[in-house]
Amino acid sequence: MVSIIHALALLTSALLLAPVIARVPLTALAGVLMVTAVRMNEGEAIRFMFSHRFKTGMVTFLITFLATITLDLTQAIVIGGIISAGIFINQVANLEVDIRTVDVERMRARGMDVKTNCKYIRVAYLTGPLFFAATNTFNEAFAHEEDVDFLILSMRAVPLIDLSGIEALHHLHETMAAQGKTLMLAAVHPKLMRMLERAGLDELIGKENFFWSADRVILVAEARHEHRKLQQITEIEMVPPVEMTAMPI
Repeated sequence: MVSIIHALALLTSALLLAPVIARVPLTALAGVLMVTAVRMNEGEAIRFMFSHRFKTGMVTFLITFLATITLDLTQAIVIGGIISAGIFINQVANLEVDIRTVDVERMRARGMDVKTNCKYIRVAYLTGPLFFAATNTFNEAFAHEEDVDFLILSMRAVPLIDLSGIEALHHLHETMAAQGKTLMLAAVHPKLMRMLERAGLDELIGKENFFWSADRVILVAEARHEHRKLQQITEIEMVPPVEMTAMPI
């Protein structure tokens, strides 16, 4: 609040007292700017950064420092902000996708009634934000998963998702649906779930394909697979046999 009042007071002074301010000697303004520049730099933070050799911080500081000397202050601030934003995006864009087969023995040891080997199921554990800088990693991770009928995305470690991440999920679902496969999601945070609901992905993927526990999803996927097999066997048995007719001699 204090900063807002300070900014409004400076703006009002610049608009109403411009003739008076114009009479202030440039040497006095130069001195004010020098003192401001010194106070803007946190000496202790700079010493800590250089003593511990934080390379990204050192590079950002030096480039911004040189830009301040060679250019004007506004341009230097913009350059420093862009560099900092680029470094931050590069650091947080590290999405990890760990695709695993189902450890049936471990699940049985935990008391879960797993009847098959679940080779047709894959569980992908996502770690990191799913946003525009990480969609390539996401898409490439599932480009060659062709021998699965059920793909489970465990999203417990995904803190946020943006429009590009939603589009990547949408594309993955459409690709799998076209191949007769099922995409299922587990442990989606409420904040992410609201984003998916706004995009209509909860209806598209199917609310019956959202679960809180990855273990629960595996059991449901196994039950659905067995049900499909039973349906296929029933359909085959219901097909009438082809009557063989004698060929004329």
